[in-house]
Amino acid sequence: MKTSKTIRVGLLVLLALSVGLFVAASGKVNRLSAAENRIFYIANNGNDNNDVMSVDHPWRSLAKVMATKFQPGDQILFDANGIWNGQLILDGTKNGEGSASEPIVIGSYHQGDVRKKAIINGMGTTANQSPYHHRNLSNINLMTGAVELWNANHWTISNIEVTNFSNDGNRQAMRIGILVASDINVPYPSGTDAASIQQKLAIFKASHRTGINIRNNNVHHVDGAYQSDPVPDQTGKMVPSGKNSGGIIIVGNTDVTAENNVITDVSNEGLRNDANASVLPGGWDQYSFRASAHTAFRNNYIRNSAGDGIVISSSENGTAEYNTVEAANNMPESKNESGASKNFAGLWFMGGEYNLAQYNEVFGIPNHYLDGAAFDFDGFASKGVYQYNYSHDNSGGFTLFMGDHQTDNVFRYNLSVNDVSDLPSPALNHLIFVVSGKNDGIAGFPLFHNNTFIVGKAVKNLMVSNNGQTGIRFVNNLVYAPAGNTPKFVVNQAGNKRPLFAEGNLDHNLFYPQALLDQSHTDAVDVSDNLFVDPQLGDVTAKPSGLINHNTGSMSVESLGSFIPIAGSPVANAGRSVAELTPAAIQAKFPITQDFSGKPINFERPTIGAFEATKPTIPVQKGELKTVIDQALAVKEKAKYLKASSDNKAAFDQILAKAQSLLTNQIADQLTVNNMVSALRRALEALDGKDDVPGTPSKPDPEKMMKSETLVKKKQHSEADQSKAFPKTGEMMMNSLPIIGLVALIVCGFGVIGWRKYVANK
Repeated sequence: MKTSKTIRVGLLVLLALSVGLFVAASGKVNRLSAAENRIFYIANNGNDNNDVMSVDHPWRSLAKVMATKFQPGDQILFDANGIWNGQLILDGTKNGEGSASEPIVIGSYHQGDVRKKAIINGMGTTANQSPYHHRNLSNINLMTGAVELWNANHWTISNIEVTNFSNDGNRQAMRIGILVASDINVPYPSGTDAASIQQKLAIFKASHRTGINIRNNNVHHVDGAYQSDPVPDQTGKMVPSGKNSGGIIIVGNTDVTAENNVITDVSNEGLRNDANASVLPGGWDQYSFRASAHTAFRNNYIRNSAGDGIVISSSENGTAEYNTVEAANNMPESKNESGASKNFAGLWFMGGEYNLAQYNEVFGIPNHYLDGAAFDFDGFASKGVYQYNYSHDNSGGFTLFMGDHQTDNVFRYNLSVNDVSDLPSPALNHLIFVVSGKNDGIAGFPLFHNNTFIVGKAVKNLMVSNNGQTGIRFVNNLVYAPAGNTPKFVVNQAGNKRPLFAEGNLDHNLFYPQALLDQSHTDAVDVSDNLFVDPQLGDVTAKPSGLINHNTGSMSVESLGSFIPIAGSPVANAGRSVAELTPAAIQAKFPITQDFSGKPINFERPTIGAFEATKPTIPVQKGELKTVIDQALAVKEKAKYLKASSDNKAAFDQILAKAQSLLTNQIADQLTVNNMVSALRRALEALDGKDDVPGTPSKPDPEKMMKSETLVKKKQHSEADQSKAFPKTGEMMMNSLPIIGLVALIVCGFGVIGWRKYVANK
């Protein structure tokens, strides 16, 4: 009896194991422990009382999300078919924080087409709707977003659609699509002395947040206040809004990455960080302080921003790359009393160090004033680089810069095509606008080297200066006006004086026509080795657009081929050493090895402009090939060929025909020619001049050998494909586990029945 009981227990254990094996192999059981990552689903038909985290039991409201504390790795997913009207406001101190390896993620589910996203519609938020409208910092208390994330580390906002439009035309609010901010809860001391500034710095640094990612979102139709618009503060007093409204705004001491976002029809800004000067201890004059250590804006598309497109402000090690900015500074309402727009540009830096902009396209800026250009080194920005950027059809020109405490800024290997609108005022008509708030001398003028400027018909001035700048650094640049117009090189804002650059370098450039370089400099400026001839480019009337592929985050630089100097161009190897030009700090941080098209740079004697010239075609030597062909033709009249085996003659004729074709091929390279010479010689040697003797091995047939090699390769590929079609042993075992488990279960069942019959018979 004891034995039978033991056997029954054993069978039950075996049965349990079989069932477990079957379940484990057939599918994963979704049991969620507290330590595992959680997914919270939110849908318009959900219920906030649901306590099961599943797609079939979603929550319903933004309020439920805002009342929940999350943990690292959690996902907050909104139904892509849903719309939520109102604000989503989260704070890391209340709603939890992620970690570097497990951020908290906001996103969508039921996306289907990856473009479909859940919609959060702020419906024209106002500051008094936000629980954060009693901030200690000036103006930041007036910012109001459809989505707000405060004081948080390691959060990701992704795959949602955000809008914040009032529908009543009332812009008296600093409306934002997505706002990310780090707050300063300790009031700053009121003093402006050195000790007070240090106290402010300590408070500010303590507010640092990191690990914020904003990606794959669609932000559109945000009607926030323009820079000049008044907005009411908490007392009802109307105050200037500044540049605090827009699509995606990051404020405070926050490290952030914004990538793959589409931002359209927003005011005032498209995408920027540190939009409010009051977060800086001491304001903008505290230019030596960097508000955030890392800001990265990548692969974003911005169109129709009323003000600036992209701004990286008060950042160290910031990066803006593979972005498209189209029609920034475009809203008619953004114009000031005189009919010109306020100071907006396409993509620019302010108040930071070691910031890099590369592979961006900025075009179609319709309005203008002193700004309105594609790019800008603004006040207190130093040691930054613009490289491999494409600017075209911007009414305010290619760039401006403000020489307030600037050093070692560099524009290199950029392309400007047809920038500047036809405006009568010299203050508004400039390819480059030079603003010198403080006379920093030569150090305040960025180094322009190896840029290409295709000057349009509308340009009247290459540069406009406000007379404070005396130094210039302009080397290895290609300035070409294909229409033959000759704008002045530099004038003052009034247009009635031509200031003289009194120091620096204006050498190794190409100006065509020659009159582009007029007498706007003293003899102290180096103007040596400039060229005044046609640069011999391609079709420069072509204006390719839309070069950034936002699916891959890449730029189609091959579309710019018409701006590459052709072989034999006078600009080839006519430039000054790039290594000699580059400041040491820039070379250490941003070393350069290639031109705009990706070709290696000739460092000692580079091509003038943004593109290395096309290398001259190396002549292909075909004399030896012709000699061997002549020998082959001659041997066809001799017994060596006439009495050769039919197979050898056929192989010989084939190779000879290929050699004759190659002789007239204009694009054949030297290696191909050399290989054909060798092949034809082998075919000549294979001709034995007599019929094959039975049993005697024939000479190698080159054509057959090639076919044989092809067949071997096909066989190898076929075998490789077959091996892919069959799983490996381990994979077969894993795939067979459900069947094995089922068979074991059936066997055990029959075993139990048989055992019971056996016991009954006993």
